[in-house]
Amino acid sequence: MDYTYERHVGWNEDLLWNHLDLKNITIVLQDWGGIQGLRVAARSPNRFSRLLLTNTVFPTCDVDFEGQNYITKGFYAWKDFVHSGGLKGPNKVGKLLRRAARGPSCGPSGKISKEEEASYQAPFPHESYLAGVIQYPELVPTPPHDPTGRPQPIGGDTNRALWPVFENWTKPVLLAFSDADPVLGGAAYLFKNKCPGTKNQPHITLEDAGHFSQDGGGHQLVEALINFVETRPVNNSRL
Repeated sequence: MDYTYERHVGWNEDLLWNHLDLKNITIVLQDWGGIQGLRVAARSPNRFSRLLLTNTVFPTCDVDFEGQNYITKGFYAWKDFVHSGGLKGPNKVGKLLRRAARGPSCGPSGKISKEEEASYQAPFPHESYLAGVIQYPELVPTPPHDPTGRPQPIGGDTNRALWPVFENWTKPVLLAFSDADPVLGGAAYLFKNKCPGTKNQPHITLEDAGHFSQDGGGHQLVEALINFVETRPVNNSRL
């Protein structure tokens, strides 16, 4: 099975380190970008200078550590929607993105255009192309009380073992979560409470932006990122 959490992390590490050999990285992590990217960062912290987290999580399945509702009802609803075939059918992916990629950066309508919707649908001309998309929600580590009845423990222990890296991470971490994201928009609290790098940073709330913050909250996100880089010099000799 190609679609495993660890395998996707490994592909990222191979590209970033073995092929690109990147250093002094400022990275923006959203959704699965954070689920994968935070594991990459925790394994190679000296490669990174700044983290910007937006609508993402680093799940552990440890309710005592992360809280009962770290993985939200909105995520579980999404997981069940995909599992029950919600993405199958003509233009279902594009229509879903049009609902979720919303906010002021999408223009006067607050939604992506029909042309953008078609672009999101284009990689999936037939249901046979949906295998990875359908598998992804099932890979997110979830605790035993997962209301879908399909808890996913694989990966949770690995992330929990890596969390001490972030509990000792003092390089700048900016939180830019959307106020209209029902899936992961409320998950900023764990980094805010446990990661020293979030202290005294210019955190923002992306106003009226949906889950896909780079679409609906794009202008706010770019402004926050530029300010973050310009006002937060880094010292790579420290975590």
